[in-house]
Amino acid sequence: MSPFRSGRNRDRRRACDIPSVPLEGERELKKSDVVSHVASSASLSKAESAAAVDAVSQAIQDCLVKGEPVVITGFGAFSTTSRPARRGRNPRTGESIDIAASTAPSFKAGKTLRDAVR
Repeated sequence: MSPFRSGRNRDRRRACDIPSVPLEGERELKKSDVVSHVASSASLSKAESAAAVDAVSQAIQDCLVKGEPVVITGFGAFSTTSRPARRGRNPRTGESIDIAASTAPSFKAGKTLRDAVR
C-alpha cells in the first residue's frame, strides 16, 4: 500500500517517497540531450551548441524577469503570472497563515507544438 493512502503514515512523508524519475516507458529529456541534438542538427560542436542553448535560456529568463512575454511562433509563449496574497491553512496544524503575493513563470504551447504532440 502506498504511504500516501494510509492515514497513519500521512504525516511521515519524505522526499524519497515521491518518485523523481519519469513513469515507466517515458524518458526525461535533459539539457545535455538538448545540447547533443542541437549540435547534430546544426552541425555545431557540443561547446558551441551548449553556449547557444544557454544563451536562449538566459534571454528568456531576462525577459521574464523584466515582466516581458517571450513568444516563439509555432512553439509557444512564456510569460509571468501574478498571484495575489491570500490566506491559507497549514494542513498539519490547521492554523491560518498568510501567503505572500508572488510572480510565477508560465508557458502556453503554440498551435504547431500542440498539433505535433497530438
